[in-house]
Amino acid sequence: MSTTADRPRFLFGLLLIVIGALYLLSNIGILRGFNPWAVLWGAFWLWLGAAIVGPRGRGVGATRLAFSLLLIFIGVVTLLEGIGAIGFTFGDLMANFWPLVLIGLGALIWYESTRPHVSGPAMVADGIVYDSIFGDLKLTQPGWQLRDVRASTIIGDIKIDLSKATIPDGETIVDVRAIIGDVDIWAPPDLPVALDAQCTFVTVNYFGAKNDVILRRTVETPPAYEVAPRRVRVRAEMVFGDLNLIRARQAA
Repeated sequence: MSTTADRPRFLFGLLLIVIGALYLLSNIGILRGFNPWAVLWGAFWLWLGAAIVGPRGRGVGATRLAFSLLLIFIGVVTLLEGIGAIGFTFGDLMANFWPLVLIGLGALIWYESTRPHVSGPAMVADGIVYDSIFGDLKLTQPGWQLRDVRASTIIGDIKIDLSKATIPDGETIVDVRAIIGDVDIWAPPDLPVALDAQCTFVTVNYFGAKNDVILRRTVETPPAYEVAPRRVRVRAEMVFGDLNLIRARQAA
């Protein structure tokens, strides 16, 4: 599988250098009050909060944005406590201010109740859109009409069966994002499918070629893809899970 290094790996390496330097300064007594585990957890919550929104920030709903900001806030407090800039932890804050969680949750529920909701994927002018915090997307019914897909979930699975779809001429984009969950895409034997996936800790199965992809981007383009009369490009951003592209005849 052809892969190219990308920015997340560079940032991960830089993070290790910074944490190692802080450890060293702490061990030799120059930097006091440094808690490396708190720094690691703070960096993790910051990164996860940013990953939920994503670099493109497309179609971010109020609930998703609030969840992301909460994780970022936890990360900031934990990181500051880890480097000794503050004398309290996020747990100390929650001991006194936990009612704010109830207030915020109630406000979100009230806000969401005032908005129209569509159960399952929504058909819009330029394609199929699905955005969920907890939930699965299934486009597996016989005869469904394929259009550009933009699907996003924080915890859940995405299953798309292109072998049961009516596929239009030209290139169709299937754009999927998942923080924790699996993405399964079945394709008919004669359909060229290109892949461009940004992965954190993901096992990628590209039509039988299986690899563990950690903190890098993986790109696959079949021969003569650009001149095929019907073709699908899968763009994926995943943190934890499996990404499976399977020929329909291989599906159980």
